[in-house]
Amino acid sequence: MHRFFVSQLDVVDDIQALICSEDLIHQFTKVLRFEKGEKVVLLNGSGFEFEVELQDFSSKKIIGKVLNKKFCETELPIKLVVAQAILKNMERLEWMFQKGTELGVSTFIPLLSDRTERKVLGKVERLHRILKEAAEQSGRGRVPELLEEKKFEKIFLSDAEQEHALDYGEEGEKIIVVPHPGATQKFSDFCKEKLVGENGEKFSGELVICIGPEGGFTDKEVYFAQSKGAHIVSLGNRILRAETVAMVMGAIVAEAMGEM
Repeated sequence: MHRFFVSQLDVVDDIQALICSEDLIHQFTKVLRFEKGEKVVLLNGSGFEFEVELQDFSSKKIIGKVLNKKFCETELPIKLVVAQAILKNMERLEWMFQKGTELGVSTFIPLLSDRTERKVLGKVERLHRILKEAAEQSGRGRVPELLEEKKFEKIFLSDAEQEHALDYGEEGEKIIVVPHPGATQKFSDFCKEKLVGENGEKFSGELVICIGPEGGFTDKEVYFAQSKGAHIVSLGNRILRAETVAMVMGAIVAEAMGEM
């Protein structure tokens, strides 16, 4: 069954769906050529998914009947934040956003570090579309948030000091990790130790993964992160591309929490 995130113009409640956004109307009628009786899954970012039977079509709106509402169980139990230094090659960065979404990343932060050559993210609308389409394709209940560019050192500010504090309710614990060649602790061991307790209780706070640009973080940046309480971890003996690191770490987190 096709899955679609609705826009702010669209309304979905427990009884009815009202599609008013031009993009969705065009996709339903011109691209996919849906007809009366077609069933789709609509998502409004609330964490719930709505099974809808399309009933009435016009050029201005589409009306559907909600057949079923259930909580989407495809989100990770952890709030996974990827702070990725902006890469020179936008195609590789877009690939990272897409695959990170598939793996369950909650928030992406474009990072500015000492070796970051591109200082402006750019193509933000395109990136939002990539995140939305990847979330639909992978069966997620939410589209990841894409924040504005942020300097590396600001990642370590307290929530009260942040310009954009991440609000996750009462579960406010935050862990920051920085992968770096030469680190002694394996990230897989770190996840087993920190993310799942001895009684099997899973960490439900915020895990922030900071990833450097093509040239990696400088030693000065790594020392700074460590002084601020970040965990410096290893991904093995081989050096991975910057855009590959998020995929590997995301998969390790999902596996450690029993999601893979």
